[in-house]
Amino acid sequence: MKVALRGLFIVVFIGVTIISLIPNPENAPAGGTMTRWLALLFLGAEQHADKVGHFLAYGALGFLGAASRVRVPRIDALGPAALALWGVVMELGQGLIAARDTEGLDALANSLGAGAGWAGGVVALFAASRFLGAEKAA
Repeated sequence: MKVALRGLFIVVFIGVTIISLIPNPENAPAGGTMTRWLALLFLGAEQHADKVGHFLAYGALGFLGAASRVRVPRIDALGPAALALWGVVMELGQGLIAARDTEGLDALANSLGAGAGWAGGVVALFAASRFLGAEKAA
């Protein structure tokens, strides 16, 4: 299970990196239907859909990183910090692309998503070890 989760982590990591750096189509609305709905529901305005998308993308990375036990050199606390730093680097990289802009709030959403996702992954691991037994969760 851990190998499959690590493989999924790598695929999502590559996907988020590519999506972070390719230019957006002209006149495309910020975020998708789901992120616009979540922005309206939790933040009170659809124009924050882009931030919700950033949070969810890095949240998925954080969750998969924790659940697959990705370590930066085997120190648990560095995993979410490394993902948060990668989110900041990707946001800075967007400033180098003609059709994209660097936004501090996007970098913040990336970092918060990575941390929240990692926390969710740790909780999921704990729950799995508690309810399935330690040998099945590993």
